[in-house]
Amino acid sequence: MGTAIRSAGAGIARRVGGALVKNPIGAIVALLVVGGVVALRLGTGKSFEQMGSELNHMFLGDMDDDARARMTVRHRFQGDQMLTRIRSQSGATNAQMNRIADDLFNHERQLERGKSLIEREFGVNGTWDMLILRFAEGFKKVWSQNGGHDKWQQVIDAAGAHELRRGSKRMGR
Repeated sequence: MGTAIRSAGAGIARRVGGALVKNPIGAIVALLVVGGVVALRLGTGKSFEQMGSELNHMFLGDMDDDARARMTVRHRFQGDQMLTRIRSQSGATNAQMNRIADDLFNHERQLERGKSLIEREFGVNGTWDMLILRFAEGFKKVWSQNGGHDKWQQVIDAAGAHELRRGSKRMGR
C-alpha cells in the first residue's frame, strides 16, 4: 500500500512538474508564489507555523479550539470502559454524564486556547523556515563579501542619471 501511494505521488509530481516546465506561464506563476512566500517569511520574521496559526485563528476563530476540545472529550469517554458500559446499558446519556462532559469540555477548551495562544506567540522554525533562513544568511554573506551594496548603489545612481537625461530631453522638446 505504501509503495502504491508513493508511486502514485511520484507520478502526480512528474505530471505537475512536467506541466510547469512545458507551460512557461505556470512556471512563472509558481516562481512568483514561491518568491512571495519566501518574502513573507523573511519580511514578517514569523515561522510558517505562526503564520498558519494566525490564518487559522483569522478564519475559524475559536471554533477550531472548541472542535479539538470536543474531540478530546469524546475520545476520553470512548476510552473509559466504565463510561462506555454505562452508556450502553442505559441506552442514553444521562444528566450526570452530560455534566461530566460539559466540565471536561470547559477544561479542554481552556487547554486548547492556551495551546493556540502559545503557538502563535512562540513559533518553531520548521525545515522550510530553516532552509529559507540559511539561504538568506548565505546570500547576505556573499552580497557583503562581493560589495553588493556598492554595486546596487551604482545601479541606482545610473538609473537616476538616466531618468534625469530622459526627463531633460522631454523638457527640451
